[in-house]
Amino acid sequence: MVKKGASIILMIFEVLVVVIVAALMISAAKKFGQSDTIVRVTIAEDLALMVNTLVSIPGDAIVKYPINVSKYTIMLDTTFIEVKNEGESGITTEKRRIALPEAYQGEGIVQLQEWLCLEKKGKTIIVRGCKA
Repeated sequence: MVKKGASIILMIFEVLVVVIVAALMISAAKKFGQSDTIVRVTIAEDLALMVNTLVSIPGDAIVKYPINVSKYTIMLDTTFIEVKNEGESGITTEKRRIALPEAYQGEGIVQLQEWLCLEKKGKTIIVRGCKA
């Protein structure tokens, strides 16, 4: 037969273990969410969607990307968007393929600039730095 004091200590220990495990999981999730890899993937996917949107609208247009990209080098080509940065482990890259219509071209490189604009001029999509 288990004494009342022993069962209370066991319950306190179980609650303590659950709280510690929950804190560790929350900490790991925050670190993963702020990871540079996640930021590069998000920027590459956002820009791919923005390019597709610019292709679909008539006329010329300029779109400013609303996130500071000063830590990254971004390159737009007719077939891909590439986001690079130089960190502790060397240069890391994230690429996203894009499929522009036949007559369209993508071009431009933005290196370590705070703000980024995508500009559509005729059938050319240009990535360039822009002012805040």
